[in-house]
Amino acid sequence: MKQVSQIVLLLLFCTISVQAEIYRWVDKDGVVIYSDKPQQGAEHIKMPTLETYDSSNVRSGNTSSSSSDKTDKGKQYTNFKILSPVADSTVRNNAGKVALIMQLEPKLNAGHKIFIIFDGQRLNVPGLRHSFTALDRGAHTISAEIVDASGSQLAVADEIIFYVQRFSKLSPAAKARKK
Repeated sequence: MKQVSQIVLLLLFCTISVQAEIYRWVDKDGVVIYSDKPQQGAEHIKMPTLETYDSSNVRSGNTSSSSSDKTDKGKQYTNFKILSPVADSTVRNNAGKVALIMQLEPKLNAGHKIFIIFDGQRLNVPGLRHSFTALDRGAHTISAEIVDASGSQLAVADEIIFYVQRFSKLSPAAKARKK
């Protein structure tokens, strides 16, 4: 009988609004009864305050969380880095083509996404490889991050700088070929 009254109490907690008052009493047969209507001899039960949060204040990409959350999430991915292009390397390609290759261990979990940040622009990529075309000559920066479905950052690949060189008609070698 005690289990039945505990189940009834649990159901009452689940169904009663936060502002409702709960009363408890024992009837003539010794059965504990809970109700939102006061009875003579009933004891007023003080309900604990429910924790709530306002989801409208959560920004997309917000990475703030408790330190234990960060520790648990950080353990999901043990190795996330950019393999190509190599940091501080120069890519020589007249079409401005550069292949991005990333390494991730263990594999990407369902619901998680990879974003790359290329020259300050955040791009969603479908996998660990991406091709850039028609990149301008000069220095470029790239990093990558993995986020969960809520936008919380789970892992970050270090930012690298690489350089693109394209053939120029103004270069001394081009002028020498025309002669």
